[in-house]
Amino acid sequence: MISGVLLVLFGCLWLLNNAAIVLVNQQGWALLAFLAAAVVGVLAARQWLGDGAQSGRAAAETGAATLLLLIGIVLWFDLKWTQWWPIFVIVPGIALLLPRHGTRTMASDN
Repeated sequence: MISGVLLVLFGCLWLLNNAAIVLVNQQGWALLAFLAAAVVGVLAARQWLGDGAQSGRAAAETGAATLLLLIGIVLWFDLKWTQWWPIFVIVPGIALLLPRHGTRTMASDN
């Protein structure tokens, strides 16, 4: 729940910045992304140590932390979004391909 709220707040602040209502410089955005990634990463670690991947929550929070970290890296190093945006499609795709604990696979159906 907290990671979802952080992502929504981060997105709203970014939208306000794009509308020139709130102004944050490039490194400020990177630091906010790193801070949010750290908070969500801690929440993900707690999920992995608790229920693990059984609930799916740990994987979701790990994915959110990874995306926030990648956003921070792109902003910090002033990389071109037009060049690096595919990574934000690739990372969730990889996450979907990874095996999940507690789920059935086609091989186990036989």
